[in-house]
Amino acid sequence: MKTLELKNDYLFAQYTDAYELEPCLAYMQDIAEACRREAVTKVLCDVRGMQGKISVMDSFQLAVAGAVAFRGLQLAGVYRREEMDLFAETVIRNRGGNVRVFGDMDEAKAWLGVE
Repeated sequence: MKTLELKNDYLFAQYTDAYELEPCLAYMQDIAEACRREAVTKVLCDVRGMQGKISVMDSFQLAVAGAVAFRGLQLAGVYRREEMDLFAETVIRNRGGNVRVFGDMDEAKAWLGVE
């Protein structure tokens, strides 16, 4: 299931489908387009329920695409703490992105300054 929901001052995105590279890349574009359409610059993206694991190579591809798609946005990603790897975050940040990955929803919201 893919969810995009406009909250008070941010976009909430949730992805619970099985992991596949192409649908995830397309969903990133959907998120970016929704932010521009709704004139919001903050995104809370919950992928804790996503099924499967992301390979290192896919992680790199997602990060490179994310650096472009999320330019000008502040995005907090929430992932399963036991599977967190900050490689993708580092790749995006090295390319100028304002993205952080968290294992806790409250920490992510605090960093975004929402709710």
